[in-house]
Amino acid sequence: MLKGRCPDCANAQQVQTNATRTDDARYQTSAWHRFSKWLRGLNPVCQHIDTESGEQCHAPSRMVHHIKPVDKYPNLMYVAENCVCLCFKHHSPELTTGNFAPTVIKLGLLPSYSKQAAHSQ
Repeated sequence: MLKGRCPDCANAQQVQTNATRTDDARYQTSAWHRFSKWLRGLNPVCQHIDTESGEQCHAPSRMVHHIKPVDKYPNLMYVAENCVCLCFKHHSPELTTGNFAPTVIKLGLLPSYSKQAAHSQ
């Protein structure tokens, strides 16, 4: 048992801990927090689609995941088309492929969210 939690809650806490990128300074900036909040606001439900049932997950999105990793493609960090919003259960830093619902970008006003735009807000 983890800190007095039932096994299900302890497992969920461990998944959340593993999914959080607290070791990478790029994810600790105010620009990233604004971008993540903006994108999760437009995509409040996990975008993961189950390969067997074809159904989208109904859990709240908690993480923004980069389809192409930022380590290899740093210029795509703030590009919404490279991101999907996932719940803790479906997020893994190693995830590079999967079935996802399309990422919503409201009214086409912000087709990609640049770092420059993040600093000007």
